[in-house]
Amino acid sequence: MSATQSQMQTRVLRRLDATGSSRWDTTAGSTGEIDRTVGFVHWREWKRILNANRHFRLNNVVAATTLTTTGSGTLSFSSFDTGTGDSKKFAYRIITFMREGHNYSQGSIEEYPEGGESAAQSRIWMQQGQTFLFLPVEASITLAVANNDNLWVNWVPQRADVLATAGVAIDFPEGYEEIIEYEAAALLAAKGGAETDETSYFKVMAEEMRADMLQDVSRMAAKPLYMRYSDMALEWGG
Repeated sequence: MSATQSQMQTRVLRRLDATGSSRWDTTAGSTGEIDRTVGFVHWREWKRILNANRHFRLNNVVAATTLTTTGSGTLSFSSFDTGTGDSKKFAYRIITFMREGHNYSQGSIEEYPEGGESAAQSRIWMQQGQTFLFLPVEASITLAVANNDNLWVNWVPQRADVLATAGVAIDFPEGYEEIIEYEAAALLAAKGGAETDETSYFKVMAEEMRADMLQDVSRMAAKPLYMRYSDMALEWGG
């Protein structure tokens, strides 16, 4: 069963054999040393999960919120986050984008240095810093499911240390919460360089568990994955 914020803090202290110790700030939430470390580890592990299986958590942003491009045809990456509070979904990577039923391919500034002019006959999306641009440029366009638009991203949940209360469950794959405990304990034990042996032990334990977890989450079907070309029939058809 998933641990709550307060339960995770207790479990980390037990790993450190430091219950009742004043060595670390136990203030609840993102201002406390232990909870902040747990939050950092929580997000880092989620990103490792999504790099092992980019489809493990998916969200169609257009179905969840209204997106409207700026006058230069861009969208901020933060606009791909949906929900609020403990239920917020933070976009991590773009999976696919479709506009009016047309699938857009990922491009780069090196390929399309002149933006709209060089992509006049193409349907491209690309990153410009912290913004998302699709070409040809369409200024102030609202994306909607009714127009056959969709934007799929994968996402990470709210950080453990930013949850509304200490009693809210931390979102993490069932049965693998101890990875967070061991990784957080490793970082905390390293404080002042005082307990490097314990740090190494905790990290070894976390890595063994992580290997099992990533094997579990990397694919949900029994059929193995095969190498293949990244292009799709839609791209060949325009």
